[in-house]
Amino acid sequence: MSTGLSTLHEEDPTFIFQGDPELRQTLIFGQGELHLKIISERP
Repeated sequence: MSTGLSTLHEEDPTFIFQGDPELRQTLIFGQGELHLKIISERP
């Protein structure tokens, strides 16, 4: 999963992800709800 997220970040630097060891989750950040929706629907 990290490889795919890294590729997305390389293509779109406004897309950011980071792991939270306390929550044991990967958090993603973008410019807004629409931005994240478009990224999540990419093939």
